[in-house]
Amino acid sequence: MTDREIYLIGDEDSVAGFRLAGVKNAMVIHKANIEEVYGRVKDEEAFILLTQNAFEILGERTEDLRRKSVVQVIPSEDYSGISRLIRHTVGFELRK
Repeated sequence: MTDREIYLIGDEDSVAGFRLAGVKNAMVIHKANIEEVYGRVKDEEAFILLTQNAFEILGERTEDLRRKSVVQVIPSEDYSGISRLIRHTVGFELRK
């Protein structure tokens, strides 16, 4: 098995938090840069984490990503677990 990169695609706050937790490939997505972000990951064999917002913006492109990558959507109500993980990893809590 090859080593797979981890990507996070989401809003500014989520990207900042995941970068603090060590995810190097964290990208902010919004309606103006959909094609740019999608183009960076569409041919990757990776683990791709999408925030709920990113999932909604990408729409049907999410299914295309799943052809090569493992894609997991992080529901917006599930950020408490992510926050605990980041707090444990970097030693302080992130709050919106």
